[in-house]
Amino acid sequence: MKWFVASSRTLNVHHVVYRRDGGSDSVKNLVLIHAECHRQHHASDHRRGRQSEGSA
Repeated sequence: MKWFVASSRTLNVHHVVYRRDGGSDSVKNLVLIHAECHRQHHASDHRRGRQSEGSA
């Protein structure tokens, strides 16, 4: 049973345009991404700073 739980979490739903930047929850704005890739993608957001911060 634990194998199923672990394997069921290997994909995450990712917003192409972040909701904080006006993106929606519509299917057109969502993609499935491997959980570790998703984590790395968002970790890189913090390394380079959020692009929406400081702009405006």
